[in-house]
Amino acid sequence: MFRMIKKNIKLLGDEEEEEEEDYKELVKFQENKIYFYADVSKKSILHLLKVLKQANNYALLNRKKKIYLYIHSDGGDAYAGLSGMNHIKKNKIPVVTIVDTFVASAATFLLLGGKRRYSNENGSILIHQLSTGFWGKYCDLVDEMKNSHNLMQQIKDLYKQNTKLGSKINKIIKKEINIPAKKALKYGIITKLI
Repeated sequence: MFRMIKKNIKLLGDEEEEEEEDYKELVKFQENKIYFYADVSKKSILHLLKVLKQANNYALLNRKKKIYLYIHSDGGDAYAGLSGMNHIKKNKIPVVTIVDTFVASAATFLLLGGKRRYSNENGSILIHQLSTGFWGKYCDLVDEMKNSHNLMQQIKDLYKQNTKLGSKINKIIKKEINIPAKKALKYGIITKLI
C-alpha cells in the first residue's frame, strides 16, 4: 500500500519495524543483477542506491550494457518509491526492471523506472490508491487532504505517462485487484514477458 508516514503517526507496527531492519538481507546484487525483495522505505531505497552504484561499477569494469533489477515487493512508502524510480531512470547504465512474481503499490514506481520492463509469466502487479493517516488541527487536516489529492493526481499521471493505461487508471486504482502479467503487457505496464 502507498504509505505517507507522518511524524505524529506511527503507521508501522513493531513487527514491521523489525522487518524493515532486515532490508539489507532483502536487497542484494550479484554482478550486474540486483534483487530487491524488500518493502519500499527510505532505508531500503537508500540501500538500493548503494547496490545500484556497485552494480554500475561492475557493469562498467566488465563491459555490461545493462543492469537487471528483479523486484518482488509488497510496496510501502510512496515518496521513497518515487525517489527510487527517479534514480533508476537517471542511472548511467540502462536498468531493466523485472517483476519477480509480485510487485505492488509503491514498488510499481521502481518497475516504471526501468528502461525496459519485464515480467515472468506468473508475475502480477497491484496498482492502488494511496493510504495515509493523520491527526491534528482542522486546518492541518485540510492541508493534508490537499497534499494527498495532489500526490494521488501525480501518481495517476505517472501511470498515464509510462503505460498505455490512459483513463483506465482511474478505475484500476480504486480496486485491490492484481493485474496478471499478460494483461500488464497489454496495458504497457511491462514491455516483455520472459
